[in-house]
Amino acid sequence: IIFYFIGVPTTRISKVMPQSPALHAGIQGGDVVHAINGERMDTWQNIIDAIGNSGGSSIDITIIRNGNRIEKTVKPTRDIETNRMTIGIMITMRRSVVASVRNGITVIKAITVDILIFLRGLISGKSGIAGEVMGPVGILNLVGQVAKTGWLDVLNLTAVLSVNLGLINLLPIPALDGSKIIFLLAEVLRGKPIDPEKEGMIHLIGFGILITLMLFITYKDILSFFG
Repeated sequence: IIFYFIGVPTTRISKVMPQSPALHAGIQGGDVVHAINGERMDTWQNIIDAIGNSGGSSIDITIIRNGNRIEKTVKPTRDIETNRMTIGIMITMRRSVVASVRNGITVIKAITVDILIFLRGLISGKSGIAGEVMGPVGILNLVGQVAKTGWLDVLNLTAVLSVNLGLINLLPIPALDGSKIIFLLAEVLRGKPIDPEKEGMIHLIGFGILITLMLFITYKDILSFFG
């Protein structure tokens, strides 16, 4: 839904910022970024990554203007507020139901893979994996940082967090909906209900563990924030 209402990023430039590297290079609004340093740019994220990985070195941009290919050389600069390499261009957002659904599915798949990788690392005791966990304080700090880059990034972060919470809630952990689904399946297979007291005790223990874990993560977030 968010992808539809805010639109799907394209590789077409909607606006070139004043006194920007792109403006000085002769890039105009309406130009389509076709390639950077000879590599095809199919998505706006490709463009962001290519500019960010430049390290401030000049990049060769192939643009499409009125059906013609034009080569431009641009030297990215670092934006003080966002600390990102940029050339000063804004994107065109396109509303498309099909593209929105496709992007949504892609995001959900990526988040699901990340969660599975994280859980595998947690189970295997991979060093440093605990430091990747973020609690309420850390999330608020992250939202504050993202807010500096614009409302679009805030909406995207909101969508990512919502999907994250939804998928985590489906994990078979006591006190979460995923465990309740497991209990329901067990009742179907056994042909009789599980003792409510035993189920309640399991959920209570799981809830206590989750609360303890959340307090620990929040404590680490506070130390990291003030450290």
